[in-house]
Amino acid sequence: MFLDEFETDQFTLFGNVSGISISTDKRRLITFFKADGAWLHKSISWDEIRSVVKETLTPNEFIHMGGGGARGVGEGIGTAIRNSVEKSKAKKASGIALELKSIDTPRLFLSFPEESDRNRVFEAVRQFLEGDLSGTYQKIPTSVAKKLRRPTVEEVAAAERAAANKRAFVRGAIKIVGVISVVGAVVFFGGREILKSRYTSSLDTPAHIENSSGLSCTLYYLGYDAIRLSQSGYVSHWVSRDVEISGLLH
Repeated sequence: MFLDEFETDQFTLFGNVSGISISTDKRRLITFFKADGAWLHKSISWDEIRSVVKETLTPNEFIHMGGGGARGVGEGIGTAIRNSVEKSKAKKASGIALELKSIDTPRLFLSFPEESDRNRVFEAVRQFLEGDLSGTYQKIPTSVAKKLRRPTVEEVAAAERAAANKRAFVRGAIKIVGVISVVGAVVFFGGREILKSRYTSSLDTPAHIENSSGLSCTLYYLGYDAIRLSQSGYVSHWVSRDVEISGLLH
């Protein structure tokens, strides 16, 4: 969902990980949840909501019983840190719960750690369920607006070109790997057999070939061909499958 689909709603508020947008004209509200940097959404019609509940969690509180010296000071600091962590956990667990007429999702929780946001959302949903909103309110952080902005035609075209280039690169890489694999197989497994089948002179004795690696045989095969061609007066080199350059040396 893009920003232009709800930015004219009567009430829109985004927190750190949750958001909500309400339109009495369309008789629907949209909930937003942040996951892995993306904002997921769920559209809910007015007649799907049973009720709204405001939940404010009270944090656990730890008390330092006192004690002197360095140990007492350390225990006091530890207690303060634990209380701070508990308060943070309680804030994150505080928000608004929507009771829905749904078997799959009977309850939907929206996290709003700030009490002012929590109160506004609760009152807006309550008024929505009663049939109208008494005013308008919008709180859409710049980072959220940027994330949900509809891309331009040029941006979509650029993204498609980038995706096409990436696919072409992957296909090319796969082809290269395939060619290298085939050449490697020939080099390491076929070189010896090529020599055994082609050369029968005293220079290329079977024992000499059998004791050589596939790579050595292939390099020897190429070098020996070059020597034979230079001695006969011809040098041939295949640049590609369809191009052959020949020259007569005198």
